[in-house]
Amino acid sequence: MTVDDELNMIIAIGSPLDVARAGELIDRLDIRQPQVQLEILLISLSEGESKDLGVELQAQIGNSGTLLGLGSIFGLSSISPTSSAAVAAGTGGTAVLLDPGDYSVVIKALERVSNGRSVSRANTLVNNNESASVSNTVQQPFSTTTLDDGDSITSFGGSESAGTQISVTPQIAEGDFLVLTYDVGLSAFIGEATSEGLPPPSQNTSIASVATIPDGYAIVVGGLELLTDSDADTKTPLLGDIPILGNLFKSQTQSLSNTRFYLFIRASILRNPAFEQLKYISDRAVEESGADIGWPTVRPKVIR
Repeated sequence: MTVDDELNMIIAIGSPLDVARAGELIDRLDIRQPQVQLEILLISLSEGESKDLGVELQAQIGNSGTLLGLGSIFGLSSISPTSSAAVAAGTGGTAVLLDPGDYSVVIKALERVSNGRSVSRANTLVNNNESASVSNTVQQPFSTTTLDDGDSITSFGGSESAGTQISVTPQIAEGDFLVLTYDVGLSAFIGEATSEGLPPPSQNTSIASVATIPDGYAIVVGGLELLTDSDADTKTPLLGDIPILGNLFKSQTQSLSNTRFYLFIRASILRNPAFEQLKYISDRAVEESGADIGWPTVRPKVIR
């Protein structure tokens, strides 16, 4: 037996019985394997709430000669006893009490509530026992600064990637079952770079497992949750610790954020030897997207 690569053929020479047996063996082995249609759906739900409450007190004692200034300042406003108008800039609820030359009181309150929903969808076709990968990442560049003969030169330092990476390997088992080996990686930037020349900090979460499902069913990977809760108090020592009255000498910030990820992986076996199902899947996807891409059509024509 020999193989002709150009014709993609196997040439067998031998007795009629041996050639017939070789043909039967080739027919058993040369069977087109089914393919698997993978549908991947990633849903991200985010909730956030933050509260800021602060009080600034400033007083100026003495009109001539020696002046005494007292203050409990947290950067809430530019109002001071020397201001001429009780107008404060910025967002949130602001109350200003001003007696020019004597004292100023600024009270500021702000609450933010946010809810978000993000949906990512991907469809791909993969052979049996082959791996399919889906990646959706964002690159965050950062710069570096060097000194050259006393001059500061800023240049591109590189980039850091964060996002979603999914890898799925299906294996068709007996009885129209599918064994799915999947690996999911989620990463996100969680703040600014701590210093120049360093990439921003990121958090990574990964899940890898093997599951068996019936044809056409889906794996649900839920419960990937990122919870951030922080409270910060900025206060004047001693005075800020006084019960109730201490709130006049402090600035309080509370923030809460919660992000949840849900991943759905649905696998369907395409067993048609001519893969006719692909045509209908493609037509349905084009119809759902509303895109007219002008597929070429073939019409019969009588030649006389």
